[in-house]
Amino acid sequence: MNWPIKPRVPIRRRGGDTIYLISAEDMALLEAAEDRYWAREGTKALEEFARSGTKPIPWDQTRRKAGL
Repeated sequence: MNWPIKPRVPIRRRGGDTIYLISAEDMALLEAAEDRYWAREGTKALEEFARSGTKPIPWDQTRRKAGL
């Protein structure tokens, strides 16, 4: 994926980590990449669950057990 790199503004804290301010466009790209990552991970988890043959636990039972 190629996109123009926008300037990032470093903010250094005395003795601490450096953080960076980024553009709204870059933030949107990072969020989209994270969404794609978690979608793939969720798909892999569902496929693994299906292969395991484990029976799903009904939501009502889970909710009661959690005291919700």
